[in-house]
Amino acid sequence: MADDKVRITFACSTELRDKLTNQADNEGITRTQLIVELLESSVSGKSIGDEREPAVQRLLYDLQRRLGDMEKWRREIKSWVDMADEDRMNLEGTLADFLTEQVKDGGIDTKMKVSKKKKIPAPKKNKK
Repeated sequence: MADDKVRITFACSTELRDKLTNQADNEGITRTQLIVELLESSVSGKSIGDEREPAVQRLLYDLQRRLGDMEKWRREIKSWVDMADEDRMNLEGTLADFLTEQVKDGGIDTKMKVSKKKKIPAPKKNKK
């Protein structure tokens, strides 16, 4: 955290937290950034959007919406990765248990059978 920044924590209802989270997701920013922007606009006494032209407002809205969509996709893909990691761990554990049971039951021959291969014959010299 930068030296000129201060962390402020506060308690709120889960309903307010969920509203803030949903609005932050829709705008494509973090919840803490949304809270900071809301507090700054409230304390400054002027709305951030009043000084912007409609074209700029539309552009910002479009960018925020697209960033929000990208953030939703990132979270969705992260959940897929987490589920895949869990499935892989479960599969490895299941295979290990299965193989251990087979070894204990004598279903797998644990002795290695090595077949002896013939040596490569030495080249014969041609007599001239």
